[in-house]
Amino acid sequence: MTRARDGKKRIVWRCVSGLEFGTKYCHNSPTLDESKLHSAILAAMNEFAAIRQEVCPDVLAMAEEAKQALSQAGAKLLELKKHLEAVSREQSDLLDRLLENMGDAELNAKMKALTDEKESLKAQILDTQQMEVSLEEQAARHQQMWDSIMECSADYTEFDDEFVRQIIQKITVEDEETIRIHFRDSEMVMEQEL
Repeated sequence: MTRARDGKKRIVWRCVSGLEFGTKYCHNSPTLDESKLHSAILAAMNEFAAIRQEVCPDVLAMAEEAKQALSQAGAKLLELKKHLEAVSREQSDLLDRLLENMGDAELNAKMKALTDEKESLKAQILDTQQMEVSLEEQAARHQQMWDSIMECSADYTEFDDEFVRQIIQKITVEDEETIRIHFRDSEMVMEQEL
């Protein structure tokens, strides 16, 4: 909101619940000067960027490990599918022989073993596909984290509302001197003095 005092206007932030509903819903609603709020947010973003730069090698290693695990899962899936095709062909050939001699116990046992193997392979393929999806999500998160680190180079001097919203998930006002900043794509939460 804009406040005017002694002919000077300044922008301040207040709790919207306090403004709309009064102290019934917001008992302690400090008035925060926007320039101080912006300065505190920029300071926290610079500190956050510096911390993230320190973990760059670890994040890059995690991203590479996730890509490698995804590649291995893809290779395993391909191998399982090839094995399933071979078992299906073998089962088809055996079925022709079994139709000629339904009473052959050895052929029936082999057919049962192939059917069981085929079911086992289908279950393994399903598990591997689910693992692959999980690994894809993990690789995407690590890549996003890496991209975010590269974006956050530190030394923010000018407040850009749109960019701040890309990096910060939520800001909570603790009291008139302290805010708590929750960063996106991170478990990082910082307290910052105003």
